Amino acid sequence: MENTRDSEKFWRDIEKELNNLRSFSVLISENKKETDLLKRVTVLSPMDPIILSMTTHDLMTPLAAISGNLKLLKKCLNSGVNLKKIEKYSYNIGTGVHDLLEMLDQLREVASIESGVDKITLKEIDIRGVIQKLEPLFNVLAAEKKHSVVIDYSDDALNSLIDMTKYKRVINNIFANAVKYTEGNGVIRISAAKKDEMICVSVADTGSGIPEKELEEIFKPFIQIKKREPGDGSMGLGLYISSYFCKMMGGNILVESKLGRGSKFTICTPCSSSE
Repeated sequence: MENTRDSEKFWRDIEKELNNLRSFSVLISENKKETDLLKRVTVLSPMDPIILSMTTHDLMTPLAAISGNLKLLKKCLNSGVNLKKIEKYSYNIGTGVHDLLEMLDQLREVASIESGVDKITLKEIDIRGVIQKLEPLFNVLAAEKKHSVVIDYSDDALNSLIDMTKYKRVINNIFANAVKYTEGNGVIRISAAKKDEMICVSVADTGSGIPEKELEEIFKPFIQIKKREPGDGSMGLGLYISSYFCKMMGGNILVESKLGRGSKFTICTPCSSSE
C-alpha cells in the first residue's frame, strides 16, 4: 500500500511540474504583458517579449512530447508490463528531455551574448588534434542517417588561437546541421588547412542546399535553414551562436551552397603567433 501511495505521488509531482512549465510557456507565448510574472521575466532577460514568445512557443514542443509519453508510460505500467512500449515511451521521453536541455542551453548562451558577459580564454591548440578527438562523436551522429564521414588534413601545421570549449561547440553544431539537413546515405567531408593567416576547417555535405537569398539570413537568431519537421527541437540559434563565438576568437564562418548539391561551412580562426 505504501509503495502504491509513493507511486501515485511520484506521478502527481511530475504532472504538476509539467503543468507549471506548460502554463508558464503559454503565458509568455500569448504575450500577456499585464501579468507580474511576464514583467519579471522581461526585466531579467535581455530578450524582448516578442523573442520570449517565440522561444517559449518552441519549448512547448519537447514539453508536449515529454508530457504525452509520460501519460502513456503511466498507463502502460498500470495495465501491465509491456517492455516494447516501455522502451518506446522511455526513448521518446529521453529525446524530449535532450531537446529541452539543448534549447535551454542555447537560450543561456544567447542571454550571455546579449548581456555582454560572455568571456573567452584563447590558447594555442592543434586543430588536427581537436578534430581527431571529435571523430568518434561525428561517426556516431552520422551513423544515425547512414552517412559516410571523410576527413582530410593538409600537410600544414594547424595550430590556432582558440577557446577550446567554444570552438568545439561551433564545429559540433556545424557538423550536426550537416547530418540533419542531408538525406540518408549522404557524404559529409571535413577538411582542415591553413589559408593565409587563418586555420580553416570546412564541413561539406551532399544535402539539399540553401537558397541563395537565404544565405545572408542564416546567421541571425531564430532563423531556420529550412522549414522544421514536426518534433524538431531546433530553435534556429545554433548558427547565430557559432558565428558569434568565431568572431570572439578573431575569426568567422563562411558558407557556400548550391540547391540540390549541398552546402559547405568553413570555420576560420587565426593562426597562432608561432606559425
